[in-house]
Amino acid sequence: MVARCENCGRLHVYKRERKDGEGCLCCGGGPMRMLGNAIVHENKTSDVKVRVSVEREELDKLIKDMDRVNRLADETYDKIRKMSKIKIEC
Repeated sequence: MVARCENCGRLHVYKRERKDGEGCLCCGGGPMRMLGNAIVHENKTSDVKVRVSVEREELDKLIKDMDRVNRLADETYDKIRKMSKIKIEC
């Protein structure tokens, strides 16, 4: 059920087994006016959480591999930067 606090105007959604006497979570007051049933129109999420279980040895290997890739990328970037400073005349 959807209820609105008559004191602050905030909307709340309660299960049907709700007990009388519950106050507003925002202002602590009330009274609460029942507006009707709550209906979920869309259930879209903006983020996804992924849980991964991995052995420590595999994680250490992955970290070392990523360090190697980062070093190679840095070296390649330095070489390209040096080469761009070379002027070739014909």
